[in-house]
Amino acid sequence: MAKLSLFALATWVGLAAAKDVYLNWNLTWVNAGPDGYERPIIGINGQWPCPQIDVTVGDQLIVDVYNGLGNESTAIHWHGMHQQGSGVMDGAVGVTQCPLPPGSQMQYHFDVNEAGTYWYHSHNAGQFPDGLRGVLVVHDPNPPFHYDEEFTLTLSDWYHQEMPDLLSGPVVAQGKEPFPDSALINDSTNTKIKVLPNKTYLVRIVCIGNWPGHFWVIDGHEMTVVEVDGVYTDPYPAGDKFLRVATGQRMSVLIKTKADTSKNFAIWDTMDVNMLFFFENRTMPENYNPNATAWLVYDEAKPLPEPPVFGEIDFNEDFVDDVTLVPADHKPLLEPVDHQIILETGGALVDGVPRFTVNNKTYIAPKVPSLYTANTVGTEFSSNPDVYGQVNPFILKHNEIVEIVINNHHNNLHPWHLHGHQFQVLQRTPVDGGYYSGLSSNVSATPIRRDTIMVQNHGHTVIRFKADNPGVWMLHCHVEWHVEVGLMATIIEAPETFANTVHAPPKSHYDACAAYPQPVSGNAAGNEGLDLTGLNTTATVGGHGALYTNKKGTKDSTAAQPSQQPSQQPSQAAVPKPSTKPSAPEPQTEAPKPSTKPSAPEPQTEAPKPSTKPSAPEPQTEAPKPSTKPSAPEPQTEAPKPSTKPSAPEPQTEAPKPSTKPSAPEPQTEAPKPSTTPSAPEPQTDSPNYYYEESPTAPNSNGEGYWPAPHTDETTISIDNPDKPHDHHLTIHEETIKSPWANQNTNTGYVIDDGKIYQIKDSDPNVILDEFKD
Repeated sequence: MAKLSLFALATWVGLAAAKDVYLNWNLTWVNAGPDGYERPIIGINGQWPCPQIDVTVGDQLIVDVYNGLGNESTAIHWHGMHQQGSGVMDGAVGVTQCPLPPGSQMQYHFDVNEAGTYWYHSHNAGQFPDGLRGVLVVHDPNPPFHYDEEFTLTLSDWYHQEMPDLLSGPVVAQGKEPFPDSALINDSTNTKIKVLPNKTYLVRIVCIGNWPGHFWVIDGHEMTVVEVDGVYTDPYPAGDKFLRVATGQRMSVLIKTKADTSKNFAIWDTMDVNMLFFFENRTMPENYNPNATAWLVYDEAKPLPEPPVFGEIDFNEDFVDDVTLVPADHKPLLEPVDHQIILETGGALVDGVPRFTVNNKTYIAPKVPSLYTANTVGTEFSSNPDVYGQVNPFILKHNEIVEIVINNHHNNLHPWHLHGHQFQVLQRTPVDGGYYSGLSSNVSATPIRRDTIMVQNHGHTVIRFKADNPGVWMLHCHVEWHVEVGLMATIIEAPETFANTVHAPPKSHYDACAAYPQPVSGNAAGNEGLDLTGLNTTATVGGHGALYTNKKGTKDSTAAQPSQQPSQQPSQAAVPKPSTKPSAPEPQTEAPKPSTKPSAPEPQTEAPKPSTKPSAPEPQTEAPKPSTKPSAPEPQTEAPKPSTKPSAPEPQTEAPKPSTKPSAPEPQTEAPKPSTTPSAPEPQTDSPNYYYEESPTAPNSNGEGYWPAPHTDETTISIDNPDKPHDHHLTIHEETIKSPWANQNTNTGYVIDDGKIYQIKDSDPNVILDEFKD
């Protein structure tokens, strides 16, 4: 990096620096009725729908998550984020982390390097359809197309019963998916989006549902596709064809509003009735409504029109084929192929229960998260698939060109999602198009890339990517009913490089494992080498979702109190939401609970139900009572913005190390049991500070039991500014991260000048001081 003058850096008005976006979340139960039927829903800081996150390319997103649910564990996956080097933040339970139990907290932090439309959701035991999902938009200061304003449309199915009840119910026990009760647009059946005439709008469509795909129409407005799954495309006018998204997919389109405000227009969405009924030979219930309607509102005084009516729709001929889209960067086809994987997927009876299988094996979760196994089992075994248990593991070498063929032997569609990558889609058959026998002659020289692809029933798809992101990544169907019965594989990517490429977890992740409790080292069973004694390999059906039963330990259901945080550092506030974001149901500050459901809720032997909730099958295993109830903080959707900048640190040659900084836990096969119970984080009303959680230092020189971790040295100095009066001081805070991995040695910090904070990145510490000696 060029060595710039710090004075020039600190006074350069045009400097554009990436920022930290900090969010402090308490996950709580909220009572809401998006389709008119009230039920408990998982919200954030007492509000639902969950907030949209808006960041800019290059930002660092830092989210502190406290589990205030009382009766369920949780985790959050950042869908579509590549997590380059930060795979421990991917949020997939059993793969990259332990479940976060009630009363515990943990931090996610990662760099946001991919512009586009993404989302976040629980990735734990089929939980996210109970409401824990929202949109994540990464704004691009220089997009390759023009637009005036933007808004978001989320499309989803919705259920009146909670997921634990449905998963343990008779429909899932028979190997079927429960029918959704309604469709929602922006988590409502009454969404109105105010628009202005003669404007170009970027519309971000995100399918955040559980099961069926969706297709939609914005009546009277042509749509031009410009992005899918975070990949810009050459503009593609849809014309008279429909656009559709599968669960997990995103698509952005441009629309041009009308020149006048003489009328309003309907937005019509429908769930895929072929997936719901016809492909499975199931009868649509009488008066069933798979549709939802929202409105583009030009004039609030004018009536809201009825949605358009369509005749018979051919699912092969009447839709835009997303495989034919072309990425705007025209990245060429990856070749030659170094490693081909063929996945034969379908349903089967396993141990007497209906499951899904990949190459005749159903996914069964390990005791130790697979990424923890890869980093602690030793180099002798990390590339041996046997140590990972029955997670359908596939080992890739670094920088291989990998081709994956997915043959779908099932009678329904399946949206397959790969964590950590966007892949090229080479080909996909129509419904009943047959299984892979080779590539056709019309494979694009510049294939579209995305991270989720719908695979047609009794057909196949072929995808390719470069194994340039070392980590452990899930490859799975994004229908939660199918995830819970084993339709998953695990990509172990370049384990031979992990010592130099994959960051270690911060202490709060180890604390979550301790509180659950769950082991954090060894093979899938928590043992050494190939000894898988004690690993469960028996398939079950359904289950109880994320209900926290604490059967794996002797402690109660609350977590260990995290050590007090070190001195806090200045933070940038979160980016404001777009002014044209569509209206949604009013959030409730602390929604009243149904008369039979305790507030926030009190843990009890059965998951709490509202008084109006229809009866459901009783869970087979009861959730025990936690010993204490976590208190919920006052709601907030994002870290409050500071009214003033923090004062400069006291002058000193070297900043003292915080005495309360958490020390690394001792190595062990099973994480330590918690000894204390925390309350929910206190609400922050005016503090701009937060704590960025570093990975713990290895407890001994060999790093036994934990991954090698960097440590941070901090130096704060205050000196006179030669260009200002003598009593004007300039404060420099430098942070030097020293790591056993050369590629993680960095020098960062900030300059405080006249109450303003300027970030410094990648500066040589000697240059920092030399600038002021001169």
